[in-house]
Amino acid sequence: MKVAWTALVFAVFPLGHGYHMSPSRREALRESAREMFSHGWDNYKRWAFPADELNPLLCSGRGRDRLKPLVLIGLRPQLHMTQMDLHAHALLRNNININDILGDYSLTLVDTLDTLPVMGNCSEFAWAVQSVIDLVSFDVDSKVQVFEANIRLLGGLLSGHIMAMDNPFGCRLSNYQGELLAKAKDLADRLMPAFLISPTGIPFPRVNLRYGVPKSETMETCTAGVGSLVLEFGVLSRLIGDPTYEEAAKTAIEALWQRRSNIGLFGNVINLQNGQWVHTASSTGAGIDSFFEYLLKAHVLFGEDDYLRRFDQAYAAILTYVRDPSGYLYRNVHMQTGALMSTWIDSLGAFLPGMQVMAGDLDNAIRLHLIYYNLWRKYGALPERFDFHLRNVNVPAYPLRPEFIESTYFLYRATKDPFYLHVGEMVMNDINTTMRVGCGFASLGNVITGQLEDRMESFALSETFKYLYLLFDEDNVLNHMDSNFVFTTEGHVLFLDHKYLNASTRAFRHGDNNVSPYRSRHVCQMHKRPSEGSLSADFGVKDSSEADFAALIVGYEDPRHDQLDANGICRVPEGFSNKVELILGPAPGMSMDDMLAPNFVKYLGGIFATTLIGVKLELMKRSSRHMNGYDVTQGDTLSYMQFFCAVTSRRYTVGVTRHVCHGKLNRVCSLSPGEYLHVSDASLPFYVLDASLPSSDNANRYSDEMCTLRVFNTLNHEHWDFVGAMATFGPSLEQIGGSSATLDGLAHHFPVQTPEFYACYPYSDAQSRYIAGKIHIVGRGDCLFSDKVYNSQQAGAIAVIIIGGNDNDLLQPSLESGSNDAMFQIPSLMITVETAANILHKMDTTSAVEATQKAAEAIATKPIQVEKENTTTHADPTTVKLPTPNPMHGSYHWDFERAIAVALIPLTVFQFSYGAHPLTDGLLGVILPLHCHIGLDAVITDYIPKRRTPRLYKFATWSLRIATVGVLYGCFCINTETVGMTELVQRLWTA
Repeated sequence: MKVAWTALVFAVFPLGHGYHMSPSRREALRESAREMFSHGWDNYKRWAFPADELNPLLCSGRGRDRLKPLVLIGLRPQLHMTQMDLHAHALLRNNININDILGDYSLTLVDTLDTLPVMGNCSEFAWAVQSVIDLVSFDVDSKVQVFEANIRLLGGLLSGHIMAMDNPFGCRLSNYQGELLAKAKDLADRLMPAFLISPTGIPFPRVNLRYGVPKSETMETCTAGVGSLVLEFGVLSRLIGDPTYEEAAKTAIEALWQRRSNIGLFGNVINLQNGQWVHTASSTGAGIDSFFEYLLKAHVLFGEDDYLRRFDQAYAAILTYVRDPSGYLYRNVHMQTGALMSTWIDSLGAFLPGMQVMAGDLDNAIRLHLIYYNLWRKYGALPERFDFHLRNVNVPAYPLRPEFIESTYFLYRATKDPFYLHVGEMVMNDINTTMRVGCGFASLGNVITGQLEDRMESFALSETFKYLYLLFDEDNVLNHMDSNFVFTTEGHVLFLDHKYLNASTRAFRHGDNNVSPYRSRHVCQMHKRPSEGSLSADFGVKDSSEADFAALIVGYEDPRHDQLDANGICRVPEGFSNKVELILGPAPGMSMDDMLAPNFVKYLGGIFATTLIGVKLELMKRSSRHMNGYDVTQGDTLSYMQFFCAVTSRRYTVGVTRHVCHGKLNRVCSLSPGEYLHVSDASLPFYVLDASLPSSDNANRYSDEMCTLRVFNTLNHEHWDFVGAMATFGPSLEQIGGSSATLDGLAHHFPVQTPEFYACYPYSDAQSRYIAGKIHIVGRGDCLFSDKVYNSQQAGAIAVIIIGGNDNDLLQPSLESGSNDAMFQIPSLMITVETAANILHKMDTTSAVEATQKAAEAIATKPIQVEKENTTTHADPTTVKLPTPNPMHGSYHWDFERAIAVALIPLTVFQFSYGAHPLTDGLLGVILPLHCHIGLDAVITDYIPKRRTPRLYKFATWSLRIATVGVLYGCFCINTETVGMTELVQRLWTA
């Protein structure tokens, strides 16, 4: 019987997967990781040093691309490749993304400093430190990214300094005098101009290490570039006793924090001049990833609780809105609403499981890691971008990134599940098989075809091979160090002595609970370390339903064995439901006549309703110990964050059903008109806040860029609400006395074909009579937003509405650099074409279709091609068909300009075919000067602001006209073989 039972157990739980790993096997893999690092490092020293990086295919060094050289792609790895083979088989393309990183300062040497002592190579570490001291200088004419210079160079210097001074690996340098720290300070001083001239405290993305921030530098920077500086800058400040650097990094974080959305999310790209978000996609991937990482690690390294509190809130928003309902994917969503913006994930997001391990959220770390694990199994590497909806690759490159290996290392340290050791072995084998070449390791240009790129980025040595080595080196000092040390986002080891910590933040305040609040139920608890020698020892993460479900998401099928069940070995994991359904019922004693269906009017951030009976709201629970409560995410197919009651004066009973626990909560409150319903944690009674007050500490925070204009019809007392994007300059609607208007208070007098509709030029006194005292509606295009607002203001308008594009093209009108905000005394906002169509429809019902047609055409297409007027007076303005855009030209003067340009072709052909002729000579003498005149006139209009420099504009315009007349006169003289107009007239008269 015992034999039969044992056979049954082995049949259900086979032991053929080889999950256990013997100590000898682990040591062999450790040495293999060391050898891989040595292969890359030795070839860098041999072929590239002291250049920034190694070209592993050409066996040469790579520095800054000052002449934009070319990069090799399209090569499959072959043994014994010669230089001739490489040049004969390579495809060439223009290189990109090089100068932001490489600056001729021996990048790989600096970036790899602390990897050498981690692997126990003290002699190489001593050589590398001395080489940096002797050869590396940052006094170079190179414009580089502040973010990249910080994490790769500054982090490498600081970590190297710490290792040289107090090395836990036994590599302390006795003759070292702090030279690396001095170089770190010199580098930081060269980066500081990016902070000092910023009006918001958000640093410029790039800086010239010799000359500072270029005048032409962009104002747009990413969230990660702003928020991933505090570790390196903070350590530098504390080591040298100068708080300037740390304060600058903290100010940058604060600037981001004050501009998070109402639901706690951050955008991807921000304008440092005005603090407005440029790209509003929120995610955990490229452009934003390390911001969250540095909040948590700053708390670990410096012990300051404020970093932890901010991380808790930011991570809670990620779990609530960025994580998908399955709990496996972290998507790109809109920072204001949480709405899905794209269906891809990127390889940089693979860092998140490692961060989740640090935060104590082990279950979510396991799930997300399984997504990237199955992607690696599917392609033999991790593609830069993968579409989880189509289950295919968007960007196929893999430049030896370390994020997936880093998370594998952290998960093994937390679980000791041998599965993660086998994941590391899989990664090592694939890198050696696919990317190893004679002179190092080449980046994988295409994970599907196996094409290589001739580049070995510095992080391959500073991170990728370091994490692989630490994964298998069980006895490494770092794996047993119980102190406040962290790996930076570049894998550099930073730790501080207690004397460098602020006294008030060396420990948590008494009573604080240092236990992560992120706990979730696992369907199959297979992440627990199996007991040695048990029958279930080979039944780990890989054989759980989580692994099968993750494979299903990315479309990977394991060819080695079938699933025991269509849904996995265990039941398919359920998504974590943070949702609560809120149902509004009738008040006690309400009659049947009062129980009407809700009558909704959509409003910014919510809806208005004449009655709330029967309303069903879906609420999302906030997953943070610091942010109890729920946010309204859906209600009767309308998405909003707040709910208002507008007309009725009755009070309603609110009933709540929590489907999560399949029980009812008898919580009741009353809701009055104009009040905002804030649903607190389910364990607490509900309460009501005044509608004018936010429900959190965001009251004085950065205001929303969206605003609402209510328009009244004074004849029948109807009103409509229109949403627009408020301009970043001038007063707001509220500052001038409210956000309401009347139909007869809107000015839309000028036809859309005319320049007056676009408000690019000052209005005459006669034209101003139609604008004065009204809200002026103008079209987008032909000039700056500020020109439209200023010209309307001078004509007496009290506000300006700019008709923009569609919903995806709606942006905030902003002020160009150098303009004075004080000169604008009226507010302005931009609305969509659809909104404009509705407004025009309300303004003039007798010609609604015509007005809507013209407005839509004016903004959505250029040039304007107005179709025949439709005499129908009843039409839905939101369904007006827009004309097909003209692909030929974008100018309003295209008829004259194109006629001149086209006329040049036959005249030129005739001239070359049949020789000179007086008629063609004369025509060419006229057409060519006019063609040049039109082009130069456009240049003057584009580059000489008429309003700000009217005299210069007038001088340039008249100078061009006089020059054109002079050229035409000269052409006539040449063609008529005369030296003066008098003789020309005499010849014509006598002829």
